[in-house]
Amino acid sequence: MNRMIVAALFAAVAVCANAETTDETLLVPPYPAATPWKNITDKSNALMLMREWIPADQTEDDIKDILTEQHFFKGQMTPADFVKGMFQRVRGQCESLRANGPVERIDNGFAVAYAQLYCSHQKGTDKDIDIFLKAIAGTKAFYVVQYEIRRPADKNRVGGVIEFSGDQLEAVKAMMARQGNANKYLSEQVKLCAAIDAKGVCLPGTVTEPPKPVAAPGGMRRLADDASADYGFTAGKSTADEVRKKFGKPITENHNPDGRFVLMFDAPEGKGRMLGCLFDSAGVLTAIRRYGTE
Repeated sequence: MNRMIVAALFAAVAVCANAETTDETLLVPPYPAATPWKNITDKSNALMLMREWIPADQTEDDIKDILTEQHFFKGQMTPADFVKGMFQRVRGQCESLRANGPVERIDNGFAVAYAQLYCSHQKGTDKDIDIFLKAIAGTKAFYVVQYEIRRPADKNRVGGVIEFSGDQLEAVKAMMARQGNANKYLSEQVKLCAAIDAKGVCLPGTVTEPPKPVAAPGGMRRLADDASADYGFTAGKSTADEVRKKFGKPITENHNPDGRFVLMFDAPEGKGRMLGCLFDSAGVLTAIRRYGTE
């Protein structure tokens, strides 16, 4: 089974703390359903722990919804950097990809990042996949909980874009409800506790603001804060349409809740460089940041 498992981003991982102790504990309640979901994976070793659940009426041969919990003890990074790295890993697996996030928050005293990925036609499969995830930086481990929605691939579908006819309205409403419920579950029910006290209370961590990024995309460093002029553009004037026309299809799209967004492209000069094109909520270019390893 071809699964878009985020564990591939780490070279090494480790075992989580025992939930029965007062150590750091990740709360992942049963997914809300009339019939409890069934556990299909529950494994751990000296590097990692992973659990997976699917609805009671689904089979492993035809998964439509899957909830995955993962704990990693090595390869620590900020939640936002983890999400950005995942975007770069996943982009090559999809014919079309739209990525929203990372949206950084402080949740119960721990740094978290939320993200949504809409993969149109995952390569090597006949599926379109929506991924909703929450990454949490703990003190004992790094945690990721994600919900995937899988459906038959539509060759005409663009990742993250819904087009439908009048007779498909109810099906679209049901899909949007699934997506909304997944987001709500991750934000409201999945939580990391510094400890569980004798009364069963989830104690908070001590983080008060999101951590600073550890690195530029893919471990690259920023080579230029604004290289707009190098590519014939003017910050404050050029538009996203003009940038797309010149550079073609972006590697990823990162949309912020306030309307600002970033398009990532391979730099036309090659040399392993990437361009991060920043736009305001009106789609006007604010900067082109160039990244590279040299």
